[in-house]
Amino acid sequence: MKLYYSLLLIITGILWGQNKTISVFDFMSNGLKSNEKALEIDYSTEVKKTFNNYIKMLNDKDAKNISQFFYFDRNIWNSGPVFHIGDNSPIVFKNPQELDSFFKKWKNSPKNKNIDIEIEYMEVIPISGGEESKIYSLDVHSIRRNSKGEKIRITRNLYFFQSDRVKGIRGLFTKWKDWKIYLVSEV
Repeated sequence: MKLYYSLLLIITGILWGQNKTISVFDFMSNGLKSNEKALEIDYSTEVKKTFNNYIKMLNDKDAKNISQFFYFDRNIWNSGPVFHIGDNSPIVFKNPQELDSFFKKWKNSPKNKNIDIEIEYMEVIPISGGEESKIYSLDVHSIRRNSKGEKIRITRNLYFFQSDRVKGIRGLFTKWKDWKIYLVSEV
């Protein structure tokens, strides 16, 4: 009996350890129909919770460990998070220290002193529900207000989140990793 149980654990670990994702090409070719079964569970609440915690950290000007909300070890491409803001070239962060440094500069910028971000509208859209990775986008309309409550700027951003299946024996206890941001794009 112990042998069968051990073999089951080994085989399960090997199968879950395989790197299977749905590529953007497959998604564009087949659409959501091929992913219907994988998208039966709605992860919108988890994505919104992660995003709200991220915004809270920004509003608290606690940029020290902001990189905890971003994805650096993605199955789909080999780069860290990407920011595409305005007409500027996209910024690709190679490691958490680089991103934390970026947010530290952002926090200390005179333009961001006494500014709070208020979410006006948020829509979560499932994009891909692969067996090994899930991708959601978040369309966010936000208002930046100064300490007097006056509107400074209204923005619309798309945030892309990913969660990967936990591999190996740990996957028996927790199926999915935390949702993390891998792309921020200002619209």
